[in-house]
Amino acid sequence: VYYASHTGDPRVLNEDFKQADRYICRGGPDEEFASQFNWRAFRFVLVTGLKRKPSSSDAVAELITTDLPRCGTFECSDAVLNRLHELVVHTFRCTTLGGIQVDCPHRERLGYGAEGQGGLPQAVYNFDAAAFYAKWARDFQDGQDTDTGLVYYTAPFRIHSGGGPAWSGACVVYPWNVYLFYGDKRVLADGYPTMRRWLAWLDTQTTDDGLLRPYGLPKMNIWQYLGDWASPRRPEDTLPCNGHWTSDEENRVFNDLHHYLQVTLTGRIAAILGHADEARAYQEQATELRQAINRAYFDPQTARYTRGEQQQTYLAFPLLLDIVPAEHRERVLRNLVDDIVRKRDGHLDYGVLGGVYTLAELIRAGRSDLIYSMVTQPTWPSYRQMIEQGATTLWEHWRAGDSSIHNSFLAIGGWFYSGLAGILPDPDSPGFRHVIIRPQLVAGVTWARATFASMYGESESRWEVDGNRF
Repeated sequence: VYYASHTGDPRVLNEDFKQADRYICRGGPDEEFASQFNWRAFRFVLVTGLKRKPSSSDAVAELITTDLPRCGTFECSDAVLNRLHELVVHTFRCTTLGGIQVDCPHRERLGYGAEGQGGLPQAVYNFDAAAFYAKWARDFQDGQDTDTGLVYYTAPFRIHSGGGPAWSGACVVYPWNVYLFYGDKRVLADGYPTMRRWLAWLDTQTTDDGLLRPYGLPKMNIWQYLGDWASPRRPEDTLPCNGHWTSDEENRVFNDLHHYLQVTLTGRIAAILGHADEARAYQEQATELRQAINRAYFDPQTARYTRGEQQQTYLAFPLLLDIVPAEHRERVLRNLVDDIVRKRDGHLDYGVLGGVYTLAELIRAGRSDLIYSMVTQPTWPSYRQMIEQGATTLWEHWRAGDSSIHNSFLAIGGWFYSGLAGILPDPDSPGFRHVIIRPQLVAGVTWARATFASMYGESESRWEVDGNRF
């Protein structure tokens, strides 16, 4: 029986998900069993039925993964950050199976579009992932409904999987990032017809002002029109898992913001491919969407987009998209900082995609100090607290009890490169033809070093602080 539990004690956390093999010995002196048609996700294995206690040399664990070449390295003076970097890399390797990234290698094994976007910020720095994401983007293209243009939540598609517009938006986000990090316009050209038909279908789900109507896909389960999935659980939550069920308002705001992101990126892609009229139409749609979002959700009195207790995602995402009216931008950013520092006492408060956008906006604002605080808090919710509870891979939720290996929170791995080391792509010179080096120093880290090998050669960022000397 195979146990993925980080506790190693099935009485505390079972997590075997019916993973078991039964082997009937033929009775010879030398016998070997190895599963040839499946894989198992485990940290501990219980072997029964033997006449003697096996030694550790009697079993070998072999890693099953999509064999992506490493192209990045990171290390620094902080042991927690180094350990977290190792967990991010190992979790990603354990969940890249069959040419896609699955949510977990034991329970669902599905290629969810949102979780895939969550893993992308670190994958493009740690691995040569150009062919990987180009192939996975084709999977979303191949799964598009030929009659309507609808793009499903997972690729390959499986009925009864959950998600929302952001999940389907992988058909836009994956090709864009392959272009940004590898300079490959072919991926944009291959994916553009799918993006066009998908956004046209999404337009059929909007109101007169262009905002989305909450929708669900036919023959699906209850997990529909999701937004920032898997944020920290609240006391009032009643989900049969350790995540937070975001409110209808939060989901509407998040999905309209992601719709804006997809329209904006598709417009940029259209311009790159030389489709000037279509690029102009997407730009006009984005302008109308930005105005509609601010009319519907933005409160100039409070400088917030939602009224709920959870705020980080719904402040950071509009800041990152430059949707916030210029005269209110400083106050919205101040609200985000205040939520992290004062209200959360330095803790994070985001889910899978909220983490992507909160981290990206804080990096853009030069606030790696806040990210460092969120990572290293010894109490829940934080990455450090997860590690100190014995995690060797990142979990599905911030609280233990569901899956001890999941691709939910991998985005933090990109911060080591783009934030601390400051190795950044230039959108005007994709593929790292022009490299931006802009490291961000934080109190508590005295040195950091990262290397990144692009198609144009290796970039290295290395810095050290000695007292007041940089």
